Amino acid sequence: MQGDAEQVEDRIWARAAADLGIQHVHARAGRCRIDLAVFLAGAAPPESSNGASPVQNILALLPEWTLTAPDEGYEA
Repeated sequence: MQGDAEQVEDRIWARAAADLGIQHVHARAGRCRIDLAVFLAGAAPPESSNGASPVQNILALLPEWTLTAPDEGYEA
């Protein structure tokens, strides 16, 4: 699973445009999930010119991945 986390980091860096303001990306494999932390430069506007939030723009870099919320009571 850690290999998948590293793949997420690599794909974000390979596909990210400079205007996203990404300074650092860290992905960590958990049980049945990958936790993702992204640090952005400066105070990013709440929405970009395409109307998406910074998080939506970053997640759009990974169209082959699915974002899901953990079930209530889920333990790492």
